Amino acid sequence: MNIQKLILASLCLWNSQLAFSQTWTQKASLPDSALARHHPVTFSIGGYGYLLGGTSMQNPYLSDFYRYDPVTDQWEALPSFPGPPRSYAYAVVYNDKAYMGFGFGPTSDMTDLWEFDPATGVWTEKTPCDCDGRGHPALVEADGKIFVGAGGSAMGNLNDFWEYDIATDTWTQRPDFPSHKRHHPYHFSLNNLVYIAFGHGSVNIGGSTIYNDLHRYDPQTNTWERMADFPGEKRVAGTQFSLNGKGYVLSGEGEDHYYLEEGEFWEYTPELDTWKQLPSWPGSGRWAPGSFVIGNTVYATGGTALLSDGSSENMKDLWAYEFPEVSSTVAPQVQSLQVFPNPATDHLTISADLKEAFQFYILNATGQVVQSGISSNRQVLLNPIPAGLYTIEVVTAQQQYQGRFIR
Repeated sequence: MNIQKLILASLCLWNSQLAFSQTWTQKASLPDSALARHHPVTFSIGGYGYLLGGTSMQNPYLSDFYRYDPVTDQWEALPSFPGPPRSYAYAVVYNDKAYMGFGFGPTSDMTDLWEFDPATGVWTEKTPCDCDGRGHPALVEADGKIFVGAGGSAMGNLNDFWEYDIATDTWTQRPDFPSHKRHHPYHFSLNNLVYIAFGHGSVNIGGSTIYNDLHRYDPQTNTWERMADFPGEKRVAGTQFSLNGKGYVLSGEGEDHYYLEEGEFWEYTPELDTWKQLPSWPGSGRWAPGSFVIGNTVYATGGTALLSDGSSENMKDLWAYEFPEVSSTVAPQVQSLQVFPNPATDHLTISADLKEAFQFYILNATGQVVQSGISSNRQVLLNPIPAGLYTIEVVTAQQQYQGRFIR
């Protein structure tokens, strides 16, 4: 294939992926009988999405339960959750069962944990945590364990950290989260490692009690490691998920604890400890929405949104963002990339031995794309971008490379 055809094929493939993946599409809202809400509990099992509880204007602690079918784009009301109604809670999924717990309810901060089997529709209460009750903690699953940490309680913000073994139905305290106590952090797991980020604490850092730090816990070594700080605005009270080896944070409020101007959407690559901004969820940032993933599509719903007239409102709409399918024969790869000269002036040379044309993206320190294009000779001519630290991403049909340089 000559180079012109190769460049055209690469461009068409990339553009088709952008058109396919980088659009938010509105889906069916919750049923008319369901109340709009913030802090819903959301998860997915077996090709269905689930939503439970949360807080509405009419009731601070809900226990109603719904299932979403993406094939028919319809919601179905299920029997209500049999335990205490709640908000500010989370759920994870392991071996086709959901585990939901903690949160705030009508009686106290909660420490309970419940297992839901979608095959039978039965909820089973498990051993509660021998820890302080709490709402909006970090709660993730990694390697058959559930990890719970931070959160807010009647005694204030927390930073203790606990492990629940699903197989033995037992709890064990682990080393504390190694930073400021906080509630409503973002959280996800990647490659059996736990990530806790951002959130709202009591210690003022740089003029705000909203944070931008990211920490990783390794269950095998029982140790914490601080990762690179988030490059965007500090934030709290959004939603999060992991997919295809990457972590995602979506929407929320900013460092002033007010709605982000947009429902910002960011992708974290653990191998490189870097963030990249994706197309925003339409509208303002939302306080305490929920999300679930089915296949390669994330569905986001609920939360409290800022309206055009300056008022706020709980929501019940549903939006979908579809990622490109990952090849079943070629595993996605992210490899470190060296470029020179570094610092650069007007051009870069790619160190990788690439035999084909490639798409490249240059991102600034906040994760925004400031230049993109196609190169066929390992050379990238730089636009007149300001001096600073930049990330360059190089994409071929089988691989993705990422490196940093100074302009």
